[in-house]
Amino acid sequence: GDVLTEAGITGPEEQSEAQNAGLADLLISDYVLPFEAVSVLLLAALIGALVLVRPNPGTGKG
Repeated sequence: GDVLTEAGITGPEEQSEAQNAGLADLLISDYVLPFEAVSVLLLAALIGALVLVRPNPGTGKG
């Protein structure tokens, strides 16, 4: 199912601390592995972007 639906969140007008706590509980219990996988993927993308923009030491620029 949908994470927000399972947490009881139906729209921004109904946002409350209890619903935020429900989403946090889901992220910590049922969705730990997908959450960690996304965090590792984002970290790899960040490191890849830094490697791509790093100046090349052999060109004499930078």
